[in-house]
Amino acid sequence: MKRGNVRKVRIITICLFLLFLSSNAFALIGPPASQLDRGMWSISGGYTYTSQDMGTAKIKDTECWTKYNDLGVVYDEGSDADTYKLKIRNVNTNLYYGQLSYGLKDKWEVYGQLGFTDVKAETKSDSDSRWYGYNLDNEFALGLGTRYTFAEKGKIDWGAAVHLNWYSNSVDYEETNTYDWGGGLFETDYLKETTALDTLGIIIAVGPAIDMGSWTLYGGAICQISTADYSYKECGSWIDTDDYHGTWAEKKSGDYDMTSFGAYVGAQIGVYKNYDFAIELQGTTDGWGAGVGIEIPF
Repeated sequence: MKRGNVRKVRIITICLFLLFLSSNAFALIGPPASQLDRGMWSISGGYTYTSQDMGTAKIKDTECWTKYNDLGVVYDEGSDADTYKLKIRNVNTNLYYGQLSYGLKDKWEVYGQLGFTDVKAETKSDSDSRWYGYNLDNEFALGLGTRYTFAEKGKIDWGAAVHLNWYSNSVDYEETNTYDWGGGLFETDYLKETTALDTLGIIIAVGPAIDMGSWTLYGGAICQISTADYSYKECGSWIDTDDYHGTWAEKKSGDYDMTSFGAYVGAQIGVYKNYDFAIELQGTTDGWGAGVGIEIPF
């Protein structure tokens, strides 16, 4: 309800942004060159920890309201528009995932991932005097990827890997509150809101995989691209004991885009029969990550 005060971004909007961040947490990249021959399969699982500063999301806010007296006559109406920024930092994500891979050709494999994340982050809007912390547990993360070997020379295979994460969801929320303003004056508010979010995350890695005998050293350059679009719609009404009442509606839309560059390095070690254990370190201009995993080809 418009009462001369600026309405803050609701927690549900912040949480959807954090879901976006969790969907873009990256698992182990692994060797950029393909590791499977045509027709081969592998299953794998792992854990990664990432810490990132995500920069700033841009938010556009429009609101309109109408107020009526006890005779139903409009005594106040208007609209307002605002644009502000939401800063996001210290995004710390724990990702646990499983992966299924398949060799389409001797030098080309594809894979799918399913996992869940725990995300902690801090946000601050233009009107906030301090940073606010948020925590989301056990949110799902989905991904698809591919690796391709484009050159071989001795014990060195050169390849490129591309990984895609996406997230699309909407959340509805309703609430009714009653306020006691004193002197026998009470007010009841009704609120309904819908928030929708669509995101896409892309990770590109290029580099060598070097056969060291019983283990493989790999790494290279990485580029991470993240984009999100969201919409927020809110409507509500209020009435007090003097039969003064009103309605309001609000719409928000925002977008977020980030591109970061960096490098990664890892080692893949044969530990038992055809089981491969991997350990990896990743770093970009906006954060870093580390993880471990195990893969079983068949």
